[in-house]
Amino acid sequence: MDEKQTVVLGEYECLDDMGFDNLKIVQDERLYRFTSDSVLLSKFAHARNGEKIADFCAGSGIVAFHFYALHKARLTKSTFTLFELQENLAALSKKTATYNGFENFSFEILAHRHEKLMMWLDVIFTDFTDCYTTSKSCTFFHFKIRREINGISVVHRNH
Repeated sequence: MDEKQTVVLGEYECLDDMGFDNLKIVQDERLYRFTSDSVLLSKFAHARNGEKIADFCAGSGIVAFHFYALHKARLTKSTFTLFELQENLAALSKKTATYNGFENFSFEILAHRHEKLMMWLDVIFTDFTDCYTTSKSCTFFHFKIRREINGISVVHRNH
């Protein structure tokens, strides 16, 4: 659909420009706000149409939203799941998806259940310091350094 929808912003929330296609992201002025690192990270990832894509510790969702926006013409059958530990940040990402009309996004609030989830995912964006693997193979994109870990693409930003 990708048509703009109305969202109700909280007292400290604002719509910030994502930098292209008139897309906006909802952010809370009191919380962490995305930087150019997040945008760069999304440019190093690869996914095939139809793959299930996850963003762990998604925050307000900038990495997954930016990645989808860059590739939405090609990823028409892909789905995105944003995992976040903090409910207030997950609420921001839900508002962003609603505002931009991104219907192929879902949202989960979780603690440390990521190993079980990796069994059914193909691409993962994460700020975790380690890549936890299962029986699937994993491609680890670390900016310009790429190493094979065992079919899941993991995009990790090193702090």
